[in-house]
Amino acid sequence: MSYDRDKKVMRVYAENPEPGDYWNECLSPICVVIEVAGENIRVCRKTMPVDDDHWTWDLRDTEVAQKSWLIQHAESGDRCLPNAHSWAASPMSFCLLTKR
Repeated sequence: MSYDRDKKVMRVYAENPEPGDYWNECLSPICVVIEVAGENIRVCRKTMPVDDDHWTWDLRDTEVAQKSWLIQHAESGDRCLPNAHSWAASPMSFCLLTKR
């Protein structure tokens, strides 16, 4: 897939988030979508270790954001970080397909 096509696909995922969508930057976890209500999304950004080699989302700590926040980062990454890359999604619909 080309870079331009990737960006278009990520924008579609950002504009239409679903619970379970996992967002990462260069394979580092950024957030998982918990709930979608209109233009608001509830996400979890905090992780916690399970053991030395595994982590999980700390669902006790969630926050509400606008879809526009997700769209912005899907297009440009986290501008607060040097050498930031665009965020990429592993949408829940894709995860369900791979489990079959």
